[in-house]
Amino acid sequence: MTVAGRVTLRRRYFRCPGCGLTCYPLDGRLGLGTFLSPRATRLACLAVATWSFAVAADRLDELAGIRIDDATLRRYTETAARALLERRAAALPAAVPFAAAAGHTEFATDGVLAPTRGG
Repeated sequence: MTVAGRVTLRRRYFRCPGCGLTCYPLDGRLGLGTFLSPRATRLACLAVATWSFAVAADRLDELAGIRIDDATLRRYTETAARALLERRAAALPAAVPFAAAAGHTEFATDGVLAPTRGG
């Protein structure tokens, strides 16, 4: 399933006669590790961040032609959330490269009023 709706692919399927391992070799290059493409997964996550799983499933069908039931939607978005948490835990905190950078600290802002004394 993609953001453009359901796409049917014909692809090669290989099986190793020695070990029995099977694969669709092009899937990794196409980003097809699961039922939902990476972009469709992103849309699904955006939908469930706004609506319940049942309503999000209806909206995805209505807005993008992505037909998926609420239980499947829950499973895929919870898997995506776990992957996001793992990436977040493995990433450096933003303060680390900032503190290591050379130069003086700068601060820019817009639309902030700061009261001063006598100024």
